[in-house]
Amino acid sequence: MDRTLPPLNERGLALPMSKFLRLVGFGNADRALLTLLELNHIRHWGFFQRASIQQLRRRGFPLPIAGQLIDGAHALEYQFIQVSSPTRDGVSCSPEI
Repeated sequence: MDRTLPPLNERGLALPMSKFLRLVGFGNADRALLTLLELNHIRHWGFFQRASIQQLRRRGFPLPIAGQLIDGAHALEYQFIQVSSPTRDGVSCSPEI
């Protein structure tokens, strides 16, 4: 796992793998993908946030599937990671002028 990211928020932790797979373009009937997930003991989509394509390839994932999973996880990050408020000298910054 190469990336250091903020932790998932409550919505991200609650998002089941089946819904993640639908959101990133996989159907529930993709037996090959479901088998790869099961064989590799991948239970939550958050795994793909920090994984690399090379790591997934070493685990037997075909390149197109590995890329789609990782790209999908990265695309969902803004919705499902905890974001701390930016501060300057201990004072919260506001986007309002």
